[in-house]
Amino acid sequence: AVRAPLKTTDDADTICCEGDGFTLLFDRRAGTLSRWVAGGTELVTRGPLGQFWRAPTDNDGGRRGCGVQQEWRAHGLHALMSRIDSVELTRPARNEAVVTVHARLGGPVVKVGIDVTYTYTVLASGEVRLAFSGAPTGEWKTIWPRIGVALRLPAELERVQWYGLGPGESYSDSRDGVRLGHWSATVDDLFFNYVFPQENGNRTDTRWLALADAYGRGLLAAAAQPFNFSAHRYDVMDLTRADHTTDLAPREWIALNLDLEQTGLGSNSCGPRAWPEYELKPQPFVFDIRLRPICLERDNPMKIARQMIAGNR
Repeated sequence: AVRAPLKTTDDADTICCEGDGFTLLFDRRAGTLSRWVAGGTELVTRGPLGQFWRAPTDNDGGRRGCGVQQEWRAHGLHALMSRIDSVELTRPARNEAVVTVHARLGGPVVKVGIDVTYTYTVLASGEVRLAFSGAPTGEWKTIWPRIGVALRLPAELERVQWYGLGPGESYSDSRDGVRLGHWSATVDDLFFNYVFPQENGNRTDTRWLALADAYGRGLLAAAAQPFNFSAHRYDVMDLTRADHTTDLAPREWIALNLDLEQTGLGSNSCGPRAWPEYELKPQPFVFDIRLRPICLERDNPMKIARQMIAGNR
């Protein structure tokens, strides 16, 4: 079937990309995807933002405020703010549009930062290809907790399927109890209820991930390089600030974290921190992830993910 051409409009506040049954809005001032609707279903309420902090685990220092998290906080990783340097729309072809956002992430009163670029390629098919790239600036004297992006999805997209390690949580240095497979769960199932709220529920070696509503309509993410994901009803700062689970109030959206890498857990609450091979050094990076609408009642996510990774449009 011949697809309708991709239409774009661009003004001082918003870039709009419209195709056959879908609309994407980019907020020029915030430098992010602000809305994505496909087939009448809202897929994203706030688009990908660079995320390098994680809620400290017991091994990171936890509620004691010690451990490696002291280094992270001293470098401002818990309070990164985004300065948008430029937002540009280009049309390299009739069936695609490219939105490029250059930004700098930095904490208050620190001399280090991370220069990042979000390159969104929007295709007439409705697929969005995101290249999130960047590099550290200044003199970093700590490791990074993670390299990834955080999105907000409508609360209804609570049915999760993925192909990767499961069914339980796993990290780069904690994965003996999981195996590769096609798994399904709810967002609530993915949450691991530690007594002291902290980073939890990560899944490693993910090839593709789908989050859908009760009708199977939702968002599919896939990448050529295995990635990490977690999805909760709380964002990273909710988990960071809460002293007990009773302090957590579910959000009206789902916090979806997609990570290129995350530092290992180690055993520093009673032993050594993560081994050097599992520590994430500040470094230049590129994280390529592909996103598209899906209907699980009709579509085969495994087949579509393979097509996306192969570049078939």
